[in-house]
Amino acid sequence: MGGSDYPEHSNNEILKMAMIETKEALEKLDEIMSTPGLDGIYIGPADLSLAVGEKPEFDKDENTKAYSEILRILDHAKKNKIFAGIHNGTTEYALKMKKKGFQFLTVGHDTRFISAGARSTLEKLKENIKTEVSKSY
Repeated sequence: MGGSDYPEHSNNEILKMAMIETKEALEKLDEIMSTPGLDGIYIGPADLSLAVGEKPEFDKDENTKAYSEILRILDHAKKNKIFAGIHNGTTEYALKMKKKGFQFLTVGHDTRFISAGARSTLEKLKENIKTEVSKSY
């Protein structure tokens, strides 16, 4: 698939997901999740946090309103027999969400990974240069 016959099969090849991260989406969970052809939902915790009046961040603590809403969204996805996805700030939190029942997990983003790689490289270079300089004196 993906060649000349792509238009004939594309709807069966594309994952169809709805983002759940606004106040309105929280009010219409079953309406959204019962949309014909919808495969799953995806939660952006930072934007969801804003929608419930909390500081935007990933990896929400269990005692927050956003965390309660995340679990409520997950329950609605299960009830509607679609998968649930969530963005995570750390691998550890993603594994926690997997145990809760999320089947689609993302961690970090490209700029974070690029920055972390660049920082690691620079730290190694600086350490090597310090060692070389101290040996020369």
